Amino acid sequence: MRCPECGKFATYGEPQVEVQDFGVSDERATAEVAVTLVCGEDDTELKQGTVEASAEIEHTCELEAVVAHLLTTVEPEKLGTDDVDKAVADREFEATDCTAEALEGARGKKNLYGATVTWTLECSACGEGVEVTGEIEEEASAFEEVV
Repeated sequence: MRCPECGKFATYGEPQVEVQDFGVSDERATAEVAVTLVCGEDDTELKQGTVEASAEIEHTCELEAVVAHLLTTVEPEKLGTDDVDKAVADREFEATDCTAEALEGARGKKNLYGATVTWTLECSACGEGVEVTGEIEEEASAFEEVV
């Protein structure tokens, strides 16, 4: 593909990545990431696309943290083991932040582009912050040309 600005056959520079949307679904962190491939000579946008990223949330709540977190909303004399068990069983994660960094030439293949995505989550049972990371990659041919 030729770059419309410099007229050279394009080699792609470092991809530009931006998180469009993120959240949590069924113990997995999810995100939509926009990836733009640019000309290696002059940074003209050549191809773009949106890729879906997800990563499994692996987190074990510590008993002391669950009790301490519950004590912020329940009076100590009313807190029982059933409350702790229910808090852990019904726990949910809230995605508070999500960032993406360009991933270029993954696994030694120069035609793969994507992102390393990092989610910051909060556990409803223990109140702890949890960080989850995942990678996504696509071949350059999977992206659409910018017109």
